[in-house]
Amino acid sequence: MEEYNFYLNTLGNLTLLEKKNNIKAKNEFFDKKKEIYKTSEIIDVQKELCKLKKWTPKECEKRFNNIKERLIYFLFNQ
Repeated sequence: MEEYNFYLNTLGNLTLLEKKNNIKAKNEFFDKKKEIYKTSEIIDVQKELCKLKKWTPKECEKRFNNIKERLIYFLFNQ
């Protein structure tokens, strides 16, 4: 439970979604959320999250690092 709480509100675990999809996905398990993600118009959600088979702390950390690298590039390399 401690590990769950640690990752719960981290950048790697949070996802931008349209309001209707966010309401549907809210507290669902990952397999159910993937079905909702497939209907999203946000390309990053479709491309990155839908290809995953499971959602674990390892995937969360990888996603955090990916987002962090992209933000740093966007902010400082334009």
